[in-house]
This record gives sequence, C-alpha cells and structure tokens, in this order.
Amino acid sequence: MATNGSLTPPPDLSQLPHDSKQPDIIACVVLTWAFAFLTVCARFYTKIAISRTRLGASEWLLLAALVRVAPGVGDPEHSSLKD
Repeated sequence: MATNGSLTPPPDLSQLPHDSKQPDIIACVVLTWAFAFLTVCARFYTKIAISRTRLGASEWLLLAALVRVAPGVGDPEHSSLKD
C-alpha cells in the first residue's frame, strides 16, 4: 500500500444506506421455533397415541426448554422481538 502522506477521512456513516436485517432475523427465529414446536408435538403424539407410554421427565424438560426459547419469551434483554 503506497501512501503519499495524505489520508482520506472515513466516510460519514450517517450518509450511508442502512438496511435493517431485523425482519429477516425475526423470520428465521420464528420459523426455527415453529419447526421445533412441530417436532415436540410429534414426539408427544408418538409417546401418547402410538407408543401408549407415559410422558417422562425428558418430554417435560423438552417442553420447558421449548417454551423458554419461544420468540418474545424468556430474557427480554436478548429477545428477538425487542423494539
């Protein structure tokens, strides 16, 4: 990198276009959670209706974890739906 002694100032960041990725991130979070929800529902259905076995601790912990990571639930500081 050759320099001639003068540096150009950095661009004014307030003048650059700022595209928000928030809608894309929210869509990814909601779709991923929906897929996890359907998977948990399928597991509960299989245990109850097909296997006819009782729900164990692993199913209840799985449900608790699913609710904990639901969009807009849990730690409001790290919520994806925060304003």
